Order: sequence, then structure tokens, then C-alpha cells
Amino acid sequence: NRIVGSAYVQPGTESSVDLKIEPPADVASDDYQFSVIAKGKDIESVLPIELTVKERVPARLAMSIDLPTKRGKPDSTFTYDVSLANEGDEDLQVSLTGDTPGAVQLTFKLNGQEIEELPVAANATQRISVEAKPLSDLQAGNYPITLHALAGDIKADLNLTAEVVGQPTLTVSAPDGRLSADAYAGRDTPLKVIVENTGTAPARGIEISGSQPNGWALDFTPAQIDEIDPGQQVEVTANVHPADKAVAGDYMMTVRAKPADATTKSADYRITVRTTTMWGITGVGIIAAAVMVVGLSVMRFGRR
Repeated sequence: NRIVGSAYVQPGTESSVDLKIEPPADVASDDYQFSVIAKGKDIESVLPIELTVKERVPARLAMSIDLPTKRGKPDSTFTYDVSLANEGDEDLQVSLTGDTPGAVQLTFKLNGQEIEELPVAANATQRISVEAKPLSDLQAGNYPITLHALAGDIKADLNLTAEVVGQPTLTVSAPDGRLSADAYAGRDTPLKVIVENTGTAPARGIEISGSQPNGWALDFTPAQIDEIDPGQQVEVTANVHPADKAVAGDYMMTVRAKPADATTKSADYRITVRTTTMWGITGVGIIAAAVMVVGLSVMRFGRR
């Protein structure tokens, strides 16, 4: 475009020109009146113009959110929808960072794509998604997260909270870790079972039960546990009674721990049934008695 001082207009037609007004840098905020005059031979037209000069808004960032606190389980990903506003009259390139607990990873996303910075036009707002993902299971409690938006010397902060709701997790094992034991047919055999809560919240109303081979008896002391705190364990006695005529060999038995508010956990035990030594003793006694009878007979009749 070139600067013009006049324009030629054919009769019955019109012509357009662009008017550019550049206020001085130090102009005061106010309303200013101008007149644009189009003057031809023996004729002229006047166009009044009013220009309002406002004070330039300094660069400024702001972050906001409707729900700054999110709740979830220890392994949940906490997602926040954040508004990032440029409230100034300059376009800004904004970098994003955050402060989180050591076991939490922070990710910023724009339209589903991971970002570390983004442009924000003057007087515009961008909607970004912030994901806080635990790198390991967190203990129950509130975890503070602080977001930072930075463009040169201009910055904005936003405080968030991840509220972790504890979750019980049970394990069933033996004191020495060996899930096997010996038992004798027709006899009670007590086995020690360890029920431990490795989760982040108390486990309550835990029912202890099991499955055993046909003809066997199985009961537990205690059969119900009121509560196990995180990191604690309870010893349970499993009373195993193999069938009276159980054949010697290996059998499988299952022990279960079912809490009222979490997943049931179980462990399989291998029970080796062995023959009782009483039959061996009885057999030896019978043989000895027979030998004695034979010996006495030989001694008695041999003299004749």
C-alpha cells in the first residue's frame, strides 16, 4: 500500500481509501475528535471521527480452576482442567512447570498433546489439562500441587490438592514363607497362617475361610478379624483334619481372607499326608508275638 493525498472518482461511482491513525507513545488516555475532509472542485464532504485512547493494559497472567481438589485411590491419575488467561495487551509465550510430592509425576496437555509451553494471545484464554500420576502407591492423605505459568518476568501460580483415599490390600502367607505342611490321617494338625495388610487403609471385617479335600475338616481360629491397620499382620491358626482313611500323598488346600471393603486374597497350601507310626508299632508287636508263640512251641514240643 502507498500513501495517497487524493483519489479520482468517476461520476456515479465510489472509491475507498484506508485511514491509519498512530497515536504518539506518550499520548494521554482520552477521547479525540478528527475530521476527514474530501474536497473537490466547488464541493466538499466532512466525515467526523472520534477516537478513544485507552491506557495500555500491562502484561498479566492468571490461572484458575473450578475444582482444585480431586479424590482418588493410591494408584489413581488425578486430572485437573485449568484455565490459563493472558489478561494483558501483548501476546505471550508461556512455559508451564509445577511442584509436586516426590512420588508424583506432572504432565501438561493441550488438546490431548503433551506440552511444556504454549502461546497465549493478548486477552485470550487457553484451557489445559494437568495430570498428576503417582509413581508408586501413596499413603492416604492430602498432597499439595502448585502450578507455575511463566512468560519472562510475568508469572501466575495455582494451588491444587490430590486427596488420596486409602485402600486396604491383604496378603495370605505362612510365617516362614513355606506354603506346605505335613499332616496325619484322622488327626488334627494346626497350621500358622499370616494375614497382612500391605495397603494404605485399615482392612475391616475380614472373614477367614478355606477349601479342603472331600472328607477333610478345616476350621480357623480366629475365623473373623475385626481390623488390620496398614503394615500390620494377624496370625491365624488353621486346624486341618485329614480324612480318617486318607491315602498317603500330597493334597491341596486353600486359605482365603475376605475383607468387607477390598478384594479377597488367598493362598494354596500343599498338605502331605503321612501314615501314622501306630500301625508300624502294632505290626511289630504282632510279629514279635508270633515269634514268641513259635519259639515257645519249639521249646515245648522239641523236648519230646
